[in-house]
Amino acid sequence: MKLLPYLLPLLLVAPALGQGYPKSCDQCEDLPLLMKELKEQEWLRSRFYTFSPWEKVYQLNAADVKDLQNHVQNDFNAWLKTPQGGGGVGEPTMGTNPEDCKLAFFVKDANGKTTTLPYDEKQMKQRFCKTILDYMLAHEASHQRTCRALGAKQKAFLGLPEFVAADEVKAYEAGIKVLEKAINALAARCKEKGTTATYLLNPNQEISPAKVFKSEEQARRIADMLERAQREADASKNAEKGRK
Repeated sequence: MKLLPYLLPLLLVAPALGQGYPKSCDQCEDLPLLMKELKEQEWLRSRFYTFSPWEKVYQLNAADVKDLQNHVQNDFNAWLKTPQGGGGVGEPTMGTNPEDCKLAFFVKDANGKTTTLPYDEKQMKQRFCKTILDYMLAHEASHQRTCRALGAKQKAFLGLPEFVAADEVKAYEAGIKVLEKAINALAARCKEKGTTATYLLNPNQEISPAKVFKSEEQARRIADMLERAQREADASKNAEKGRK
């Protein structure tokens, strides 16, 4: 069993009818689109929160990180079909590789097959307008900070769904802050009403094992468990190689 099998992806809504993502979103008529984007990001942030250790009343559980991602993506797509969601389909667009903390992006071909590629700034600028790309990069920068801060010894925490959920909340709030600022700047220029985003975390909230799991002792116990799991996985893998 590999402890870090999944990317930490950002979900974005693909517009219906194959229209593609907007190449420009700095005009007054783009405000409704950006407001919808903000609403979607707030929904995703709040959904990941329910899987995090911070949820005191109705915390949800996931078997692993992939299960967590599937739960949220399926729930997101169901919500998008409601009048409140406003349509579209949520799909991964960009992610952080927990192995090396580097960015990646996702490309879907005509057959619906998704390929993961190393981040390419030129291609991403061709796919997304500046406002959308800026908040996406802010989201992933948050993941990258957590990934680098964990270091090699604690990297296995990125294989725990509850830790990933906590980190997703922080990442979505980082993106929401950038998007909110851009919306309000455009609204002011267009003499329209801006927006006030809601936040669940203190902006200085640290995403570390001790902060997420309440205490150094609890974090140490989980780290020991992960280390044992990794040793067992390595032993099993070596034994399998020996039998071949």
